Amino acid sequence: MACSGSHRKKPFIIKKGYKKILLPTHPRADAKGYVFEHIIVAEAKIGRPIRDPEEVHHKDFNKLNNSPDNLVVCADHAQHMAYHALPLCSKE
Repeated sequence: MACSGSHRKKPFIIKKGYKKILLPTHPRADAKGYVFEHIIVAEAKIGRPIRDPEEVHHKDFNKLNNSPDNLVVCADHAQHMAYHALPLCSKE
């Protein structure tokens, strides 16, 4: 790893506001070896990998708050979008 410089790579925020971390062995790693942090945290919380078509929702809508208590694994995209359709007063 030292030869490729991977040991110097740090977490970073992508354009859409999510944090990615370097974990090249993860099945959801991108071509550069990065995975969304909320995916890793949610998988640890539920004790298994996120399956297709599951999605992870941030309860407080803060994409950088990857606390396990802030994440909900949704069965599919429709369930995830249902969280976003709730009235603003219930988005706590």
